[in-house]
Amino acid sequence: MKKLIKECIKKIVYKTGITTYRNSNKNGEKRQKNLPPIFDEPFAALAYEQVGRRVAFKCPIDLTIKLNALSYGSDGWHPFVETLKEYERGKTTTYVGSLLETFYMKHQPTNASESIIGFQQAPDSFKNHLPHIYRLSPWRPGNAEDVDKSIRRFTKKDSIKYTGREMTLESDGFQYHGPVSLDKGRLEYFRLIKTFESIKHKGYNRALGHAHFLTLRRGNEIRYLAIGNGNHRIAAMAALGYDTIPAIFQRPSIIDLDMAEYWPQVQKKVWSQNQAIAYFNHLFYFESGDWARKSGMSF
Repeated sequence: MKKLIKECIKKIVYKTGITTYRNSNKNGEKRQKNLPPIFDEPFAALAYEQVGRRVAFKCPIDLTIKLNALSYGSDGWHPFVETLKEYERGKTTTYVGSLLETFYMKHQPTNASESIIGFQQAPDSFKNHLPHIYRLSPWRPGNAEDVDKSIRRFTKKDSIKYTGREMTLESDGFQYHGPVSLDKGRLEYFRLIKTFESIKHKGYNRALGHAHFLTLRRGNEIRYLAIGNGNHRIAAMAALGYDTIPAIFQRPSIIDLDMAEYWPQVQKKVWSQNQAIAYFNHLFYFESGDWARKSGMSF
């Protein structure tokens, strides 16, 4: 009877696309127990999420983006990825003189509107908000104050975890744009290198966590929005040449362009529907590599 049950489970796993790991796989992941099953197909994982079961999936790195419009993909550009490639080539081994330092020096938005790179249609109210408030996306609930509190809480927690002392936005800056303090820059560089070396030599350890994503859908087109945990890991996997990264959904939901009129910030009239649609499309089509070259950060 036990043997029959095992065979049935194997058939279910095969048909649903769940991947089980024996020793390792092409993403360098070691066999690990007591972790959510991982799917090759993201939408198969999403289907399981929607009925209440926590699962993981292999997220295609070439389709991953950030709210500021930078991309981890091979056709895009992200300072974390390029800093690691620079490090791997032996060009730099410290934060000072690195591409990451250059990025923080060159990209210094003065308000939330300027934080979304290459986008000119942000709400007028964004010009009166601090740069990190750009994370008040059209589909996000809450308000600017909620975003501010969340970012400050995250910054404090993160800095204490990695340095033993509290860093603040006012004194040290935010990890996704400049200006930042020397200590903050060194911290982000250290985290990138540490993550990169760990995955390079030991493989991806799912027991340490997964990258978190939301799914953006525009007709048949898909992008995966990196939000929450995992940004350094995504960058490391991209720099090492992997096609996918083990991931989980931040929420079991899809942000569908067809529902733009119902997005929370559109309903609140913080974003107009036209602005929200334009921003959504910008995340799909913005050429971050061109922006980096024009800004003197990529050659």
